[in-house]
Amino acid sequence: MPILHRIVKKVKSIYHFTIFGTNRDANSAIIHFGKHIPDRTHHGLKGGAVKLQRLQEHFKVSVKKCNILYLVSSSLPPRFEQWIKVAKRRNIAIVWNQNGVSYPASQSPDWQNENHRMKSGLHQADYVIYQSQFCKESADEFLGAFTGPSQIIYNSVDTSRFSEKKNNARKHSLTLLLGGNQYAQYRLETAIRTIAILAERGIEAKLIVTGKVAWDGKSEKECRQLAANLIQGLGIQNQVEFTGQYEQSSAPEIYGKADILLHTKWRDPCPGLVIEAMACGLPVVYSKSGGMPELVDATSGIGVSAGGSWEQIDPPDPQELAEAVICISEDLENYSRNARKRAKQLFDIDEFIESHRVIFKEVLTH
Repeated sequence: MPILHRIVKKVKSIYHFTIFGTNRDANSAIIHFGKHIPDRTHHGLKGGAVKLQRLQEHFKVSVKKCNILYLVSSSLPPRFEQWIKVAKRRNIAIVWNQNGVSYPASQSPDWQNENHRMKSGLHQADYVIYQSQFCKESADEFLGAFTGPSQIIYNSVDTSRFSEKKNNARKHSLTLLLGGNQYAQYRLETAIRTIAILAERGIEAKLIVTGKVAWDGKSEKECRQLAANLIQGLGIQNQVEFTGQYEQSSAPEIYGKADILLHTKWRDPCPGLVIEAMACGLPVVYSKSGGMPELVDATSGIGVSAGGSWEQIDPPDPQELAEAVICISEDLENYSRNARKRAKQLFDIDEFIESHRVIFKEVLTH
C-alpha cells in the first residue's frame, strides 16, 4: 500500500505540471503556490505557510487557471524548480518572496546548497518581495543582487484577531515571553539568565517558554534536562514555565499571558511572532540585529546592541536585556500602547493584501 500511495502521489504531481496555468485569459490575479495550502481550520501551519494561507483568503487560487506562481523562500514546495520551469514556458508570472538566507553561523551544515537553491529561484522571478531591508541586504550578499522590480513588504498580522488584553491592569509580578521554537541553545540560555539577573535585582518576574526545545541534533528530553540544570543552578525553578508547542489559533491567548516579549534570536530576518506580539500590546526587548530594528522602534521596545559576523553568532548580553526589561516595566502602559499602535500602522493585514494586489496587477500587465 505505501508503494501504491507513492505511485499515485507521483502521478498526481505529473498531472499538476501538465495542467498548470493552462488559462492565461484571466482578468484578475489567480495564484498558485506550487503546493496545497489548507485553510485556517487546519492546525500546524507555521512560518511562510501562514503568509500563503492569508493570501489565499483574498485572492483566487487555482493550479489550472493560475497566471501567477507565488513562492516563499522559507516555505518552498517540493520540486519548486520544476514549477518555475513550467511557469517560464507558459508565460506565467513568478513572484518570489525572500526571507532570510543561510550563512556559516546559521548552524546549517548545508548552508551553501540552501543558498544555491534560493538563488536559482530568486533570479528567475519577475518580481521579488523582501520581508525586510535586512532580507534584501543579506540576499544581495549571499544570493547576488536582483536587478528586476522589487519591494520590501513586512510580514503581516490580523490586528482584529491579535489584539490587546481585555484586562491590562498592572500585576505585582512581570511576565516575559520567549516565543517560537527553541532550536538554538543560546536563545533559551540567554532568556533564562535574564530572568536570573532580574531575580538578583529583587524584581519578581516569570518567563514563559513556548515551542519545541531541541538543538544540535539532541533530543528534546536531553535539551529540556540541560535547561532544567541551568535553571536549578541559578535558583529560579519557580520562575520558568515551559508550555510546549501551540497552534496558530492559540497564539493570541499565549501572548495575552505576558507583559513583554523577550526576543533573543540573533539576526532574525522578519519574525512574525514579534509582529503578532506587538499587535497584542507586548513591547519587545530584543537583539538589535537582523530585521528587528525595522520592526520595533524606540517607543515600542528596546534593542540590545549586537555584534558578531556571518561566521559567528553574538548573543545579546543578559545583563543589558534585564536593564531593558526594567526600563520598559517602569512605563509599561505607554510601551504597550505604542507597540499595538505600531503594529496597526505598519503590519496590518489589509495593507499587506493591498500591496500584493498592486504588485500582481503590475506583473500581469508587463
